[in-house]
Amino acid sequence: MKIAICDDEYPMSSAMEEIVSSCFQANSTRFACEVFSNAEELLREVEGNPFAFHIYLLDIELAETNGLQAANVIRKNDPNAEIIFITSHQELMPEAFDVWAFHYLVKPLDVEKTRQVLLRCIRRIEEKQSIFRFVSRKSTVSLYHSQIEYFESQAREIIIHLT
Repeated sequence: MKIAICDDEYPMSSAMEEIVSSCFQANSTRFACEVFSNAEELLREVEGNPFAFHIYLLDIELAETNGLQAANVIRKNDPNAEIIFITSHQELMPEAFDVWAFHYLVKPLDVEKTRQVLLRCIRRIEEKQSIFRFVSRKSTVSLYHSQIEYFESQAREIIIHLT
């Protein structure tokens, strides 16, 4: 399972990374966590691979492109991804529903509440859709079964066709 954290405040992104890590200690699911300091950097990654991440932890208040705008781009490309907003702006909560956010956490974060939300999100992903994992060029790739149209074999190579 791959998780993206996007927050321009290093202490917050570091704290989120620790919370994510603690959630997976008791969970047998493998995970990878990537931290982005701005939405542009995150969206460049997503542009190259729309299914790059299963969970997005997004701050709403970011420089050029805010978290809500980034969530709109993410949602258009991957309707199965889970988005959790982390912000100090409670007044923007109604807009989170427009991108089908899983949850909305308010800063300063309550660590236990954040862990509970993440664990529920992980359970939802695992229950909702099983994940197909494989290694390609020394990198682990994870895809939802629902994203896979069919497999094709050509000259000892497997081609995965996605929806």
